[in-house]
Amino acid sequence: MCEKESAFRLVVGPAADGKPGRIALGSVSTGLLHSASLPVALAPVGYRAAPGARLRRITAAYSGSSTSADLILGAAVVSAESGVDFRIASFAPRSRVISAAGVGLDVESSVIDEWANVIRRDTDEILCSIDQLRIKPGETDVAIGTGPSWAGALTDVDWEDPEVMMLGSSGLGALKRVSLGSHAMRILQHSPVPIVVVPRRARSDYTASAVDGAGE
Repeated sequence: MCEKESAFRLVVGPAADGKPGRIALGSVSTGLLHSASLPVALAPVGYRAAPGARLRRITAAYSGSSTSADLILGAAVVSAESGVDFRIASFAPRSRVISAAGVGLDVESSVIDEWANVIRRDTDEILCSIDQLRIKPGETDVAIGTGPSWAGALTDVDWEDPEVMMLGSSGLGALKRVSLGSHAMRILQHSPVPIVVVPRRARSDYTASAVDGAGE
C-alpha cells in the first residue's frame, strides 16, 4: 500500500491498552514497525497537539554508535527544511552506564561524568559538520539525560510542545527494514513525545541529503 501510494512516511497508532503518555506497541503496530521500509511515526497513547500548534523542535537520539551518528546530519537537514530548532540527545539510566563500565556504585558520579564527556566530545564533531550545511537548522543544542531508569533518563531533559524525536534503527537489521536494538526500543517505550523511527535505507538517504547540502 505504501509503495502504491508513493508514501514517504507511515503513521502507526499505539496499542489501545497502552499506558497513557507512553508509546505502546501491539502485535499489529510491531509487525508494521519491523516490516516498514520507510520512516514510521508513532505517538504516545492519548497524545494530542493543541489546535493550530506548529512543530517547535526536532530531537535526534544519539547512542554514541556510528549508525546513530549517521542519522544526525540527515535529521539536521529535516529540521532546517522544517524551519525549526534542532537538538541532539543521548539517554541512559545510571545503572546501564555503571554496568557498562564494570565499576561499583562508589564511583558512579565520576563514571557518569566521563560518559557525558565522551558524548559531548562526539557531538561537538557532529555540530561542526552541521555548521557546514548549506541550509542550517535554527538553534542547535545538545542534551544528556540520565536517571535511575529509562523513564527517568527521558524526563531528565526538557521537551517542547509539540516536539518530535527521530530515532535510527539498528545497523544489524535488513538494509531496507526497521530493526530496533535494545537501546532504541527502550527510548521508544519511554518517550514522552512522538517518535519517527528511520530505517537504514531512509537514513542513508537523509545522510546523502546532508552531504549534498554541505557540498553546495
